[in-house]
Amino acid sequence: WRPARCCVREGPAVRLARSSLRSVSDHRERNAAERERMQRLMARLSDEDLHRDADDGWTVAATFAHIAFWDRVSRARWEAALRPEGPGFVSYPQELIDWVNAAALPQWRSLAPRAALMDALSAAADVDALIERLPTPTVDEALATGRARMLDRSVHRRDHLDRIERALGIP
Repeated sequence: WRPARCCVREGPAVRLARSSLRSVSDHRERNAAERERMQRLMARLSDEDLHRDADDGWTVAATFAHIAFWDRVSRARWEAALRPEGPGFVSYPQELIDWVNAAALPQWRSLAPRAALMDALSAAADVDALIERLPTPTVDEALATGRARMLDRSVHRRDHLDRIERALGIP
């Protein structure tokens, strides 16, 4: 096992997300596009595909469970940040993300594969719906404080969907 490379806060994908959000609707459109891509990919996957290795011990199904988990974390972070008495935007170190991924991987691998897929779609729809309702000043604050990935969930999804497609030989 090695730490998931997906969750790095800074890098080309994060810089792209931050620099390419030109309007309030950009992240909404990208989130919807990657959620729809995820749904189309899921429809093509066989039970055998779900058990295949996607990346260093991460099965395809476990990767979808991982996507669901981090979309749910993003939603919980938004809910906390939006509460009047809440802590605002809270950051955590990359090492924590790596530890969480390491600790959760055995559980993600043990989930029923089709349940992991449904959870990923549900979590994506839930966080995307919350993000779509954010007022413009909140979006501006998130961008100004370097939290583009909290708005643009497509970055995380795209990274994993690309890996799954490569692992399965899907063009």
